[in-house]
Amino acid sequence: MPEAIWITFAFGLGLLVKLVGLPPLVGYLAAGFVLSGIAEATGVVIEETDVLQHIAHLGVLLLLFTVGLKLKLRSIVSPEVIGGSLLHFGITCAVFTPGLYLLMDIGWSTAFMLAIALSFSSTVLAAKVLESKRELRAFHGRVAIGILIMQDLIALVVMSLAAGKTPSEWALIVFGLPLLRPLLFRLLDASGHD
Repeated sequence: MPEAIWITFAFGLGLLVKLVGLPPLVGYLAAGFVLSGIAEATGVVIEETDVLQHIAHLGVLLLLFTVGLKLKLRSIVSPEVIGGSLLHFGITCAVFTPGLYLLMDIGWSTAFMLAIALSFSSTVLAAKVLESKRELRAFHGRVAIGILIMQDLIALVVMSLAAGKTPSEWALIVFGLPLLRPLLFRLLDASGHD
């Protein structure tokens, strides 16, 4: 039951900051900070329940789904997106790995993993801000989201390798989905949908 109160508080704060002219995401973040501060001050332990985790995952999935609807695959595989994301990833890792190794007195592999983590940005935050400003379809919005999606793909590969797991060979089917697009359009035409 406390989850309903927390979510209502977050939506209320999101609505309040939207009325002021800020993106609702600012209100959602502020609600999390306020609730965390109240819990810390009162000694109440906020447990991350399954309900909250499912709602959080659903929110992220729906946001990324709407971003995917507004982007074309060509904008993600464009040279500026691939080049920009790989250049950013390479420079960040090249600068932070030795710096972390020397300053924090940790091993090279740990420094490298931390550098990789520092090279990623928040796709969700950037997508929400670009969407609220209606700049998702602008050139800079498409490039930014493309770079962030490339970072997410790199993160998936790194997490799989770090965990020592390899994805199923069935995961390669995902790369064939764009090839099904003409078939989907033919099915829609045959069924009489516009």
